[in-house]
Amino acid sequence: MRLQSTKLKKRLFGQFYTPPSIVRLITRLAIRSKTDRILDPAAGDGIFLEGAYHRLLELGASSDDARKQIAGAEIDEGACTKARNRFTNPPTILNGSFFEAELGKFDAIIGNPPYIEQREIGGKQNKLSIRDAALTFDRKQIRMNARADIYAYFITHSTKFLKEGGFLGFILSSSWLDSVWGRDLQKFLLQNFLIHSIIASGRDVFSEALVETVTVILQKKSGYPNARSRDKNHAKFLLIKKETNFEGLIKHAEKTSTSYEDESVRVVIKRQGDLSQIDHWSVIFRTSALYEKLLHNEKMVPLQELADVEYSFKEGAYDFFILSDEEARDFNIEGQYLKPVVSSPASIKTFDLTREDVKEKILLADEPKSRLEDGVLTYIKYGEGKKLRIKRGHLRGRSVVGYHRLPTFRHKRIWYSLRRGELSPILVPAFVRNRFFAIKNDADAYATANFYGIKPHNTKYVLPLLAYLNSSIAALLLELKAKTSMGRGLLDIRSFILRSFLVPDFRKVEEVHNTKLAELFNNLCKAQRAGHRDEMRSIRNSIDCEIINIMRISDEDWYAIAHQLSDLRELRSMKSMAKVLVSAS
Repeated sequence: MRLQSTKLKKRLFGQFYTPPSIVRLITRLAIRSKTDRILDPAAGDGIFLEGAYHRLLELGASSDDARKQIAGAEIDEGACTKARNRFTNPPTILNGSFFEAELGKFDAIIGNPPYIEQREIGGKQNKLSIRDAALTFDRKQIRMNARADIYAYFITHSTKFLKEGGFLGFILSSSWLDSVWGRDLQKFLLQNFLIHSIIASGRDVFSEALVETVTVILQKKSGYPNARSRDKNHAKFLLIKKETNFEGLIKHAEKTSTSYEDESVRVVIKRQGDLSQIDHWSVIFRTSALYEKLLHNEKMVPLQELADVEYSFKEGAYDFFILSDEEARDFNIEGQYLKPVVSSPASIKTFDLTREDVKEKILLADEPKSRLEDGVLTYIKYGEGKKLRIKRGHLRGRSVVGYHRLPTFRHKRIWYSLRRGELSPILVPAFVRNRFFAIKNDADAYATANFYGIKPHNTKYVLPLLAYLNSSIAALLLELKAKTSMGRGLLDIRSFILRSFLVPDFRKVEEVHNTKLAELFNNLCKAQRAGHRDEMRSIRNSIDCEIINIMRISDEDWYAIAHQLSDLRELRSMKSMAKVLVSAS
C-alpha cells in the first residue's frame, strides 16, 4: 500500500522527528569513544545517524571510519531514502523492520523510537510477532504487559544488540513512568542497566504528538553478578525549569552528584535499588524538601482511607448518550430515562451544583426494547441507523452503521444500558487547565469520565473535605503529583493519584476545625453566586489558614507552599519545558 498522507504515516509508524538539540544531548551523553559502533533502530529521516557521525568526528574519528561505525534500520521507505540523502556516502541503513534484522553488536544505541500505543500496533499478528522477537533475552522470557507501547519493545530488543557497558540513549513518551504496564519496563531497566539519567522534556519537542517526553541515558550492566552494583548506582532525574545553555545541561547530567535545585533545574538523585519501591517514577521529578515534609505530616492520610473514588461512566459515545433539553424534546424522550449529567469542567461555574445549573441529560435505559416507551425507543433506533467512524484502536478509521456496532458496545446484551457508578456528593475534574477545584453535587448529577466522584465514608466530612480540596495546599500537592499531558499544560489526574492524594484525617481533627471548614465552604459558595470576588479570595485565605492550623505548618513552610505553587503553575503553562533544550542547539 502506498501511503500518501503524512498524518497517516505518523499514525502508522509513530513518526515524530527530533529537534537537533535533543540529538546533540543524546549523542553527547551516549557516545563516549571515537571507536564506538552506533545503531539507530528507528532511524526515521536520519537525524540521529547524522548526529552520531558528527559526534564521532568531534571525538577524533576520521570521516570514513565514522561512516563505517554507524548503522540504522527504518521500516518506512520514504524516510529511509531521506536518511540516506543526508550523506554523500551513506552508512548502512536497512529498509526493514528492526525486529527482523541481524545487525551485530554496538557500543551505543540511540534514537527516537516510534510513539505507537499498544492498541495501534498494526493488528494482532504484527503485535504478536513483535512481542515474540522483543521479549526473549538471555534465553529467558521478559515479562511485559500486553498494553505496553511499542517503544518498550524497542528497548528490550535493542538491549540484545548492545555490548556490556554500552550506552542506550532514547527519547520516549513519558507514559511508562506512571502506567501499570510501565512497571514491567521499569523492572527490566533496573535489572539490566545502570540508570545514568532521565531528563524531563515538554510537549513542544513533538508538537503534533501531544505527549510529554523524557530522555533516558542507560548503561548496560546485566546479569545477576551485577545486581549489587546496580542497586548502589545513583540514578539522576533532571527536571528543566528554565532556559540554560547546553554545557550547563551537560554539567548537570554528567557531574552533579547530589540532589540539587535552583531556579533553572531540579536534580533528584535516587539510589537505583530504591526505585523498585516507587511505582510512579514521574513523582520523582517533582520531589522537593517541602513535598517530603508534607508527605510525612502525621495529620495527613491518603484520600482512599476517608472516601471512595470512582467514575460515574467510563463507556464512550457521549455524543449519543448525552443530550441537551432541546434534543430530548425533539425526540420526545420520556423523563424517566433522562438524568442530569455534567460533561465538561469548563461548564462548571459554581462550587455548589444545583439542578438549575445542569443543562445536559444522560440517557439511562436498562430494559430490553420490548419494554421501552415509544420516545426513547425511537431515539435508540435512530442511533442504530447512524453512520459512524471508529475513532480508536486497530479498527480506527473503519466505518460502521449504528452505535451498537462500535467495539465498546457490540458484545453487550443490551448495548444502550450504560454501566455506571453511584452518585457522589463531590465531583472533581480529571483534567485541569488552570486551577484544581471541587464541587458539591447538590444536583445529584452523574458525570462523564472528565470527572471523578468522591464519596466520603462518613457524610459529616463532605463539607470539610470540599473546603480542603479547594485550598492552596491541595492544589500544590496535585501539581506535584499529577502528570502534565493531553495537550499543552493540562494536568492529568489519574485515579491512583487521587486515591493516594493526601488529605487531613478529619476523623482525628478537632470538631471545631471541621465545623469551621464547613462554614467557610458554604460561605465560599454564597460569595461565588453573588459574584463577590474579593470576598471569595478572603474566604480562600481563611480556608488556607484553617488547614495550616490543622497541619501545624510553620509560616516559613506556608510561604514556601505559596511560592512553589506559583512556580509549578507557571512551569505548566509555559509553552514548553523543552525550549531549554531547543535554545541550546
